[in-house]
Amino acid sequence: MTSGGREKMKSRRWYRNALALLTLLLTLSLVAASSVPAEPPPAFVTKWGALGSGTGEFDQPFDVAVSAMGNVYVADTYGNRIQKFASD
Repeated sequence: MTSGGREKMKSRRWYRNALALLTLLLTLSLVAASSVPAEPPPAFVTKWGALGSGTGEFDQPFDVAVSAMGNVYVADTYGNRIQKFASD
């Protein structure tokens, strides 16, 4: 057999081995993913705010942040303000 023929055989063997390894890894990942129990969806706790310009009302809220103290800050785009809500 010529050296070119041996190189083709090595290349094919490498390709088959890589394909077999990829198939094995894909199969194992699918088995592992299917054995993880699904978490229940989060429970709805409460809501606050409504459309408007008064305290606790928003006109296009854009972003929400929570401080280390537990206060909630809501950026109100068209209300041109940031409202702060205490953690209690």
